[in-house]
Amino acid sequence: MSRTTLVLLVTTGCLWASIPADAQTADVERGYITAAADFLGAGSGFTDEIHPIDFGEAATVAGSYQVKFAPGFAVGGGARVWRRLALGVEAGRVSHGNTADVSAQVPHPFFFNKPRAVTGSASGLDRAELAVHVIASWVAPVADRWQLSVGGGPSWITVDQAVISDVTVTQTYPYDTATFAGAVTRKASKGHVGVNAGVEAAYLLRPRAALAFGARFSHAHVPLTDTASTDAGGLHATAGLRLRF
Repeated sequence: MSRTTLVLLVTTGCLWASIPADAQTADVERGYITAAADFLGAGSGFTDEIHPIDFGEAATVAGSYQVKFAPGFAVGGGARVWRRLALGVEAGRVSHGNTADVSAQVPHPFFFNKPRAVTGSASGLDRAELAVHVIASWVAPVADRWQLSVGGGPSWITVDQAVISDVTVTQTYPYDTATFAGAVTRKASKGHVGVNAGVEAAYLLRPRAALAFGARFSHAHVPLTDTASTDAGGLHATAGLRLRF
């Protein structure tokens, strides 16, 4: 269990322990539908090393990818299944253009075993994460018009990431040196099972409408390509509208 998940669970446990007994016995909705803005904090970067063939010889291209703050949206719904226990599903998508630091050893066009070193930065490496969370949560009122839910469950997170497949260089005769010009990219898409845990507070505007504010930590380790894997998910903050029934 990560430190972020442990802190989140301890914090929500303390909040839960402070709920008055009479508040814990109040009625909650039978079901709900939520639409919200979704914001993912900066994620974990990852590295990759590939060996494309240039001039009949294998090059070495290493990339160090940054994963930045990403906005998106989320929709979900659920229903009470027993007392204050609710079971729901939430789907969210976030996306952003990221960057990578690139270092490469590029083969010489005339001579074998005389690589030229180049370095640079690649931008516009679009990344999108689509996550589907199954959430079992315990729900109760905590104050006038306020309702708190704490829960978690399994997740499936898919990552669509632009990855570097080669580099382009500028060079002049006699080609003993080269300068980084750009990166050749391709799309990689993979998904993997993970987990999630979170807390959500809802403020009732009307009996069947509420504003919902949440924090959820999710994690999945995704084998993105044959040579690279990435940690997907992270700490999400959501804010949106909930319809109750």
